[in-house]
Parts: sequence; structure tokens; C-alpha cells
Amino acid sequence: AERDYEAVGSGFIIDADGWVVTNNHVIDGADEITITLQDGTTYDAVYGRLHPDRPAPTITTGFMTPGRGRYIHPYERRVITAREAARLQGFPDDYDFQPRPGTEPSKAKLTKWIGDAVPMPLGYAATMAALAPGWNN
Repeated sequence: AERDYEAVGSGFIIDADGWVVTNNHVIDGADEITITLQDGTTYDAVYGRLHPDRPAPTITTGFMTPGRGRYIHPYERRVITAREAARLQGFPDDYDFQPRPGTEPSKAKLTKWIGDAVPMPLGYAATMAALAPGWNN
């Protein structure tokens, strides 16, 4: 059912515990949120929680920022971790993101490597389709 709510301010809603909450889980039962500005312009809100029972959205370099996509953990009050994002991209859990043995990558490098990666299963399928047409028939 469509419900209209008016709000003014920062665009953030803070719950009684002081946590910043976002679109889909602010309004119980909402699958989509449409924002209408005073001038009549509308847009769909695209940030919020991952749906636990649906495919994940495209992982981008902004996955550690809640306002840059649907990257909030489906059950916990946090964004997904780099390891969780890597898993969604098809990286095996034991994949080593160290640029050199014994060194940890910066957050910026890690989010870029994971967010800019072609998901490994997709890359494999695309390569096989290009190199061996008919391989999956």
C-alpha cells in the first residue's frame, strides 16, 4: 500500500537507539521507496540493506559506505565487510588480498580491487564463451 510521509532535514533517519537507518527498513514492509522533491521531481531510493533472500546488487567501490548503494548488512547494523563483498563477487574465502607478503592493503585499494573486479564466475563464463564457443552446451 502506498503511504505518504513528509520529512525535512538531512535525509537521515535516526532510530531511538541512535542508529542511522535508511530507506527500506525505515518503513515496515516497504520494498521500494520513492522520494518526491518539492518541485515534483521523483527518484527511487537505491541505498539500504541487502535483501537476505534475493541476489545481491552490483558491488562497486562504494560498498563500505551506506549511502552509495544497498550495502548494509541484511541483519546487523553495519555495512558489509570487504570479505563479505569479495564473497559476493565470487572470490573464495581464502583469497589473499595482500599486495606483498606480510602487508595489508589500504581500505581504498581493497575497496577498489573488490569493487572494480569482474565477478569471478562471470569472468570465467565470459572467457570460456570467447575461447571455446559451445563449451557449456
